[in-house]
Amino acid sequence: MEWIQTIISTVLISGILFYINKKSTEGVEKNIEGKYELRMNVVCKWIGLLCLIISAGTIVGSVLFYEEGVLTWVAMILLIFGGLGIVLMMYYNNHRLTFDDQSIMFKSWTGEVTNVKWYEIKEINFSSVWGYLKLRTSSQDLKISHQLVGLIQFVVMMEAQTSFKAKELKLPFKLD
Repeated sequence: MEWIQTIISTVLISGILFYINKKSTEGVEKNIEGKYELRMNVVCKWIGLLCLIISAGTIVGSVLFYEEGVLTWVAMILLIFGGLGIVLMMYYNNHRLTFDDQSIMFKSWTGEVTNVKWYEIKEINFSSVWGYLKLRTSSQDLKISHQLVGLIQFVVMMEAQTSFKAKELKLPFKLD
C-alpha cells in the first residue's frame, strides 16, 4: 500500500509544479495605469493556508488530547508547518512585480518596495537552485521568483529594454 501513496504524492506534486510553471508562461493584461503587475500563483496561498490549518489543528489536538512527551512533536510541527505557512502567505500577499517600458517596481515577500529604471540594471542572473531571477543594479539586488504568474511578460520586456537574453539566462521556460 505504501507504493500507492508514493504514486499519488508524485502525481500530485508533479501536477502542482506543472500548473505553476504553466501560469508563469501565460501572458497578463496591463492594469489601468498601463503597467503589468505580476503576482504569486494562487497555489502558494492554498498551500500556505493548508500549513496554517495543520498548525492550528496540532494546537487544538494537543490541548484536547494531551499526553506526556507530545510537546516536542507539537513544537516541531508548529515550527515546520506554521513557519512555512506564514512565509508562503507573506509571499502570496506581498511578492509582486509591476513594470512598464520605463521602470520596475518590485515588492519583496517581506513587503520592502524597490523602484528601478531599466537602464540601471547592470546584471541579470537566474538561480535554478533557488528559483529566482536576480537583477543587480549598482546599489541593490532584486530577487524575483520565477513562479510569478505572467513572468514571461517581464522576460519579453527585459529582452526589449536590456541587452540580456532569456536563452542565456537558462530560464525554466522558453519564449515563443
